Amino acid sequence: MTANERSVCMANARDGGICGDGDHAFPAWRGAHGKGRRPGPRYGAEEPAEDGRGLSAGAHLSGASRRIKEKERKELQVLISDWELEMFSPPCDPGSPIWVARVKTDADLGPVMPYVNAEVKNGFYDPKTPTIVWREGAHKYALRENVISINNLKDRAHAERIAKKAVERLNDIWERREDIEPDHTTRVPPKLLDVLRHLPRTNCGKCGLPSCMAFAAQLIEGERCVEDCPPLLEAGMEEKLEALRGLGL
Repeated sequence: MTANERSVCMANARDGGICGDGDHAFPAWRGAHGKGRRPGPRYGAEEPAEDGRGLSAGAHLSGASRRIKEKERKELQVLISDWELEMFSPPCDPGSPIWVARVKTDADLGPVMPYVNAEVKNGFYDPKTPTIVWREGAHKYALRENVISINNLKDRAHAERIAKKAVERLNDIWERREDIEPDHTTRVPPKLLDVLRHLPRTNCGKCGLPSCMAFAAQLIEGERCVEDCPPLLEAGMEEKLEALRGLGL
C-alpha cells in the first residue's frame, strides 16, 4: 500500500467506517470474529483475545447491551431502548490507535434524521438513503438504518461513553420532536475528484500529507480545512478557494 493509499484509507477510518459516493453511504469495513475467544468478564459476552490495549485488531467486539423496559419505553416515548456496541480497527493499519464504533440499535433511525438534521451544524443528509453524517468535536457521527457509527475512539471504555451519549441525544431529540421543525434539506458530501480539481495538484507536501488526493480525502472527512493548504491562500487562488467553500468544505 502506497503512502497516498494509506492516507486515504486512514481518512475513511476517521469517518466512522462510512464511505460515500455522493448518493449513498455504507459501512467501509466489517469486523471478523477473532480467534482465542473467551467469555467477557464484564458483560457476559464473548470477546476476542486481547492485545496490549485490550482489543484485537480488526476484530468484532460485541457487548454493552443497554435495555429499558417496554413499559418505560412507551411512557417516555424512547426511540432507542436496546443497543449493542461493536468496534473495528482499520485493516490498512492494524496497530492504529484509532478505532471505529458501530452501535447497533433496536430502532429504525430514519424517522429521527430530519430532526437531527435540524439540530446539528453542517450535516450531510440524504433522505433517499436515508443517511446523515456530521462532525462534533473530535468525532464524526453517521446514522443509517439502525446503526450509529462513531469514529476516532481511543478504546472500548471511551467508545462506551461516547456511544451512550449519542444514544441519549437521539432519544432526547426524538422526545422533543414536536418542538423541532424537521429539516428535509438534502446535502451530500462532495466526491473526491470534485474536490481534487479545485486543489493545486502539485503534491507539494506543505499540508503535511503526501499528495493533494490525500488532502482532498481528509477535507471531505472533516480532518482538514481548506486553510491547511498554504498554496490555496496565495494570490490568484481565490476562485479555487471559493469553489471549495461552495462545496461545504
